[in-house]
Amino acid sequence: MFGINTGLFNSKISILQITRSLMKTHKGTAKRWKFIKSLDTFKRGKSGRQHGNVGWSQRSLKHLSGRTYAHTTHVSRLRKLLPYN
Repeated sequence: MFGINTGLFNSKISILQITRSLMKTHKGTAKRWKFIKSLDTFKRGKSGRQHGNVGWSQRSLKHLSGRTYAHTTHVSRLRKLLPYN
């Protein structure tokens, strides 16, 4: 039960032992982070500028624009979530 005859010495390999050899890309991370090969790090857009910006000064909103880089402690975690970058 749950076996495949391989023909090699009539041994059986359990279907439950056959595993996926490829890693999956975390799609939420892939949409937010991009890999920068020259710097060997990741970058993302800053948060906080989508809505509710009325009444904020241009000086404080300017700090929320643009891109930022991943912290060095998070790069190894991002590499696991994005294995093919």
